[in-house]
Amino acid sequence: MSELERARISLERYQTNHILHALLSFFTGGVWIIVWVILTALNTRKRNDIYREFGLPEESNPVGCGCLLVILFVGVMYFWSGYMMSHVSNSSFMIESHSFSTDTPFI
Repeated sequence: MSELERARISLERYQTNHILHALLSFFTGGVWIIVWVILTALNTRKRNDIYREFGLPEESNPVGCGCLLVILFVGVMYFWSGYMMSHVSNSSFMIESHSFSTDTPFI
């Protein structure tokens, strides 16, 4: 097995699955983002150690592109939650302001 093949196998082990972390962040209401950022930073550090071991150029961003994805995801979730909250509050206002007649039975 060549040195580059060994490096590739070692590097694959420390790749961050950003799609999985985005889904987990979505379903946990953004709480998982903290774990996502920490794992991305740790994986990038390990990958840079492997790059140094095999004499390959390191990743330039210490956290990798995952940090940018996390920031983008947080922004989308923030605006989406604001949009959803405005619709929920408007619909509940409409339900509360609707008057029902006491003459008709509620079925």
